[in-house]
Amino acid sequence: MVLDSNKDSCSNTADIGDVTQGPGEEIKYYSSQQEDRTKRFLQAASDWQRRYLQGVEARLIFWLGVIAIIVAASSGMFGLSDGLLIGAVLVALVVAGRTYFWTRLIRKRMDHVDRFRQRFRELLDSVNDIRWQTQPEETVREDKAFLEKYTDSILFPSTVSDARSAEVPSDRELAHIETLYLEYRSWRHLHSWPDPNDPNSNTRLKCELCMAADRVKKNIEGAISAYEAAITSARQEFVARIDGANPEGALDANTFLDEYSKRRALYYVPEDLADQDEKLLAWLNSLCDKQCWTFEDADKIRDLCKIRAKGQSHWLESYEQRDRFDHLVLKMTQEMTNAANRFGLADTWDWYDSAKHKLSVNDAAIKHIRRILQRSNPGAMFRELEEESWHKPWWGDVILPGLTKWGYDGGLLAKECRKARHRMLKERDEADRLRDGQLRAVQAFLRTERRASE
Repeated sequence: MVLDSNKDSCSNTADIGDVTQGPGEEIKYYSSQQEDRTKRFLQAASDWQRRYLQGVEARLIFWLGVIAIIVAASSGMFGLSDGLLIGAVLVALVVAGRTYFWTRLIRKRMDHVDRFRQRFRELLDSVNDIRWQTQPEETVREDKAFLEKYTDSILFPSTVSDARSAEVPSDRELAHIETLYLEYRSWRHLHSWPDPNDPNSNTRLKCELCMAADRVKKNIEGAISAYEAAITSARQEFVARIDGANPEGALDANTFLDEYSKRRALYYVPEDLADQDEKLLAWLNSLCDKQCWTFEDADKIRDLCKIRAKGQSHWLESYEQRDRFDHLVLKMTQEMTNAANRFGLADTWDWYDSAKHKLSVNDAAIKHIRRILQRSNPGAMFRELEEESWHKPWWGDVILPGLTKWGYDGGLLAKECRKARHRMLKERDEADRLRDGQLRAVQAFLRTERRASE
């Protein structure tokens, strides 16, 4: 038993050592804990002062009303002979009414705000707890960053300065927090694993909302995947016909080789895009000595150039630098067009170049769509689709033009979202209504805070 206790103490010590790696990490950890305690203290003092001032205001209004009623009743303004008796009765009614409204409105709203903050802390703990994560790592990382952005504004609004007013969540962002709470904290629609020996044990197949979510995921993801597969197929055709006939390279690189060589593959390798990949760096440097490039090599370099031309790799780059990358892309595109025309692939190249451009422009939107479709809770998925208004029939022609040709059905998505909204309304219980009241209380509270800061 003694050995076991020693072992436990050693394991605990090891865990602490893992959390605080080195003096710098330990100082950072304890300073963050101290900062959190300071914010809690300041916010508690601010809440107490707010309640105290609201109480003083209520008492002032109450006594002014009492004085006015007594004076009016004593002077016979109400047309009654016994003015003092009537004044006393009216004072009693004012006391009862004021006590009721104070208890039911003011304190209830602050209680709702406190409960919302508690649920927000629970949500943060759930997002940080990797033991129960079923979402992809990138999705969890984005959700965590979103919540941490508004942590101070929700938990410690009195500590947020005017310079950080952009970190105060709007009503739409507060509604998204409720969506994340449904995703990470709700056990609804969490079905158990089916028994392989019992065909009727799969309860998910009997859940209308879960099956609707599966149909939506299949339709959208299937259309996007088919679009990407068509682009890949066209690229393989170019590689097979152009590079197959000219293994040494069919593209004349003299028109852009000097500009490419000066930048050594755009001089952003290996820091950010290549992530210190020595093989990629060696391949990029080897192209500087080639007068003829294959179509496959040129297509890969062009994709890297487009990323840099959009300015996604480093925010410190100047406009002139990005413009040079764009100019290099145009030269490479012209050589690839000439090669495609020589091999009778002009029509295929026009579609391929246009499709890749559309895919590149809408890359962030497509990633966001797929992140929504990966929600484990169907209610959270449909709520987020409603937030983004991507269930509209014209969505396929705005986010990714031409997506309807690859199986996307805007009518199906709109119908499923509409049915899902009705199903979720039927599933609502008392806890859902309480959360709605808490959300409205926080929205009103933060609006008051924003007006006070202005």
